[in-house]
Amino acid sequence: MQTPTLNGKRYFITFTNEASGRVSVCLLSSKDGALTAFHAYRMGVEKASGYNIKCLWSDGGGEYINKGFRKYLEAAGIKHIVSPSYSPSQNGRAERMNRTLMDHVCSMLEDSQLHKEFRGHAVLTAAHIHNHLTSRSNNNTTPLQYWTGKEPGIGHLRVFGSPAWVHIPKEKRRKLDPKSVECIIVGYEEHAGSRV
Repeated sequence: MQTPTLNGKRYFITFTNEASGRVSVCLLSSKDGALTAFHAYRMGVEKASGYNIKCLWSDGGGEYINKGFRKYLEAAGIKHIVSPSYSPSQNGRAERMNRTLMDHVCSMLEDSQLHKEFRGHAVLTAAHIHNHLTSRSNNNTTPLQYWTGKEPGIGHLRVFGSPAWVHIPKEKRRKLDPKSVECIIVGYEEHAGSRV
């Protein structure tokens, strides 16, 4: 991303589960964080599903083609398939997902009139929404439903950039202080609360 996020992230990496279509996004300060992001993704996915990752498809980017990443994949027993140079169609699902997410990001930022510093939040939000939408390739189930076996709730979804009021706990305010502060919705915490 040309403009870094508010907390200095300039890149994002996506991991798409081939079977379910579920996408996970991680914001990165530099491309060097790709291995750490994949390790965190792998630990979460394998623990949640009970299955091991068997194969990683990627383009020939330097963040994937380096000694550290190669050693990690070999030690984990994960096959690494690299698409040939200048042939993004060989890694079509990932390329399409990135394009879809960026199309959503452009629409959300334009509609909300928020600055480009919120692009990272918009990418995370686009992935969250994608995982809650039905897919014809999965018999009209959502990626999350395919993944967890439970139909995800959508009652928590709100328009990106819309106003929201956040409660201030009584321990953090005085008697006549406001009980809430106005904010804007810029995304969802994936692992907070009971929402799938």
